[in-house]
Amino acid sequence: MATGTMATAEEVVRTRVLAYVRAHLADPDLSQVTVAAAHHVSLRTLQRLFEREPQSVAELIRSLRLEAIREDLLDPRRVSHPVMVLAAHWGFTEQSHFTRAFKGYYGVTPGALRKAHQDADPDLASSTVNARHR
Repeated sequence: MATGTMATAEEVVRTRVLAYVRAHLADPDLSQVTVAAAHHVSLRTLQRLFEREPQSVAELIRSLRLEAIREDLLDPRRVSHPVMVLAAHWGFTEQSHFTRAFKGYYGVTPGALRKAHQDADPDLASSTVNARHR
């Protein structure tokens, strides 16, 4: 926070935006535009609020979705779910776009990640994991 325990108005909005994004991550319509509208600011104002942050709002949405999909891919309770079903749940509806995004972020395709994880632990399907239940 900027000054002691007092948060600036920008920090408060950024915190609210992050909470909103996390709460609406599975909404296929979640975008910079919908986030801006939900916070009653223009798109440019939203972008300006995140100029000095490590990620823009669009990058934040994308990375959080990819991380959620990765968790689902490694969750033994979801081993029977097709990759694209998991991806679609988190807002990716086009397979080639999703696969490129995932590989660009993690350096491996979603199917290869899942297979490597399963091959590393043959009892994976019957084990439990401390993943949050959605």
